[in-house]
Amino acid sequence: APEEDQTVTYDATGLPTGLTINPATGLISGTPQSSGGTGAFLEQNGFVVIEMESADSLPNNWKILADNPTSPNINDPGSATGGDFIVWEGGQSFNNQNNGLITYQVQITTPGTYQFLWRNQVGNGTNATEHNDTWLKIESDAFYAQSGGSVVCPKGQNTTENDCTGGLPEGSGGNGWFKVYSSGATNWSWSTNTYDNNPHQIYARFDQPGVYNILVSARSSSHLIDRMVLKNVNVSGNPQDLSLAESPRSAGGGTTVYDVTVIATDNGIPAL
Repeated sequence: APEEDQTVTYDATGLPTGLTINPATGLISGTPQSSGGTGAFLEQNGFVVIEMESADSLPNNWKILADNPTSPNINDPGSATGGDFIVWEGGQSFNNQNNGLITYQVQITTPGTYQFLWRNQVGNGTNATEHNDTWLKIESDAFYAQSGGSVVCPKGQNTTENDCTGGLPEGSGGNGWFKVYSSGATNWSWSTNTYDNNPHQIYARFDQPGVYNILVSARSSSHLIDRMVLKNVNVSGNPQDLSLAESPRSAGGGTTVYDVTVIATDNGIPAL
């Protein structure tokens, strides 16, 4: 054993990304991450950034298209983040949710209210009011939309799951989902609204740290979606900054075995 006046330091090899070892105590801490795993996207410093094509699986008729100068049915080609985007190539689903359901998990460590934005565009024609919307539901403590002092809640919400208090938006909705549309442009835009002819922005409140679901369901065919961002309203930073990197992911479900070796060193000499 080392003498009392000697210093023992600790190091480790084989730690998964996201874990660190305290060299003074040997304590290993952190959240395992993987760049392409199936775990939740990790909120960091009040941001969650997700490339839409990073979904673990896409139902039939959701397609991932590579963005290049010859991409069909896309305005300002060559400008999608990550080089890809998703598009619904099935039929219209104007009054039904859960058609082509995609689930993205996010792990929130900083509770609070977050604004939701996605980067999207019209993928068919030049009418900014057609092929411009998709169903959205965030399974949070409160999922709502707001414009100034006006707050609206999703139609048909389950109040035991969503404690939103407010009015109802004009336009389609149901079962706790918002119709989320872009307006005013047919090229890539961060326009993310609900409530017909009275745009309200989208928010979600998370009261506790934990893993939550963002649900996306097909509505308009040929609606293109590039990426989406959750931003805590109490932190600084621009959620529309295209240089923001995609959030890392937790290690995912199941059991993963890591070959980790912890080395204790006593003044440069390995200690037993």
